[in-house]
Amino acid sequence: MWLHRRRKEAAQGTLSPTYARALDVIPGWREQSTKRADDEARWKQRLKEVQKYRAAGKDWPRHNKTDDRAERVLGVWLHTQRINDRAGKLGPVKKNQLDEGLPGWRQGRPRRGGLGQTDRG
Repeated sequence: MWLHRRRKEAAQGTLSPTYARALDVIPGWREQSTKRADDEARWKQRLKEVQKYRAAGKDWPRHNKTDDRAERVLGVWLHTQRINDRAGKLGPVKKNQLDEGLPGWRQGRPRRGGLGQTDRG
């Protein structure tokens, strides 16, 4: 919030020159960041992180039943993509990026019994 106010003051020409000089050591500090742009950058970063995770020979990251925080973050992100896809909320560009960058992302880990599986002998 503090930086947001400084950006606003800079745009209005009312920012103290002392603050301006001090903040100018931070590249791009004057650029307004938007939530949408931040969300998109985070989405792309998560995609790269899951690709790297899988490239390391690991199974799909879990969103629960793990104590590994990094795995959980990636698992929650991937789980959310699956939910959005089933609900028709995942755009075609993102769906294509997932299909190309993470083949099999929709299925994830094979189920090991439990709910949803029936014995139809």
